[in-house]
Amino acid sequence: GDAVSAVLTVLTRGTAGEAYNAGNPGNYCSVVDMARMVAEEVANGEIQVEKGLKYCMNNGTFYRKMLKTFADGDKTDQLERFYLQKNWKEYRTVVHAIKGTALTIGAVRLSESARELEFAARDEKFSYIEANHDAFMERYRLVLDMIREERVQGI
Repeated sequence: GDAVSAVLTVLTRGTAGEAYNAGNPGNYCSVVDMARMVAEEVANGEIQVEKGLKYCMNNGTFYRKMLKTFADGDKTDQLERFYLQKNWKEYRTVVHAIKGTALTIGAVRLSESARELEFAARDEKFSYIEANHDAFMERYRLVLDMIREERVQGI
């Protein structure tokens, strides 16, 4: 609805650290309901279960183990540390690892984003990393949260 559009607009076009208000007096939506709607909208298609299952020999039990392994191997702290340190060699190594494991579970967009950051680090295009790191981290955290909250459907 209107609230989801407003939140998505702020997320994609807003400035970090700024506060925004959006409202439609004709419709009421609690913050919790809005958060759920946004999460569903953003999460739609983040994990392509059929692709993940294919990499796991169409074995649902094995695929669930791969999802758990992916979540247990959370690299957000490492990646943030290397980003803040501008340690691009180690940053590249970590996004390379995420690229492969994300693809294995069917998180295709996350894998593609990781590949772009990996190549940017390799090619010393640090301004690209700085412009895209935060969005990548949001997508990575979203995928991790989906797995931890058991919101991956279709297994």
